[in-house]
Amino acid sequence: MVLVSRLDNVKRFRQSQSPDAQAQLVAQALAAFSNNNEQRVEAGRIPLDTQIILGIMIVGTTPIFYRIPVTRDLIEHIAQGTYPPPMPPIEGMKPLDSRYQILSCYEASKPIIGI
Repeated sequence: MVLVSRLDNVKRFRQSQSPDAQAQLVAQALAAFSNNNEQRVEAGRIPLDTQIILGIMIVGTTPIFYRIPVTRDLIEHIAQGTYPPPMPPIEGMKPLDSRYQILSCYEASKPIIGI
């Protein structure tokens, strides 16, 4: 099994702006996966079956990092309006005492994602 891990889409949501920030982050991950596959097809490449999309949600001053697995099967079920198979859990990591390390990782990822 090949797992492709890329940092494609980073969205920031503040809790006061949206009560459903996590759902919006997942929706953005689904859209990013779909867009990535469309670009791959246009470039003559084979679309991915699965991809891990990383996301960051900011609640107050605390970053919460998410690892969101997305599959082509899930996207097809959403497009058809049918019930998808069970999805792997979305993993979120909320830092407590490791904010310095977390922010260092965030700073290090900026060149990769073009911020």
